[in-house]
Amino acid sequence: MRVIGRVYEVVVDRLVQLSKSAFRMTEGIDQVHAGQIDYRASEMTRLHGKNTVITARDLVKADAKQIHMG
Repeated sequence: MRVIGRVYEVVVDRLVQLSKSAFRMTEGIDQVHAGQIDYRASEMTRLHGKNTVITARDLVKADAKQIHMG
């Protein structure tokens, strides 16, 4: 199974995944290249790293009752 998993690649037009919970752990780089990405959480979203970089060409928007920086 490990040998097959190391060389397993799939090319599809559409992929739908539904699950109660999902967990993914990667030792190297995890990259996504997309036209648009939309993540939604009903309670909390967390993005954490030793260094975190957010860049935009035209607009960065933060909208909340409170914004804590620093």
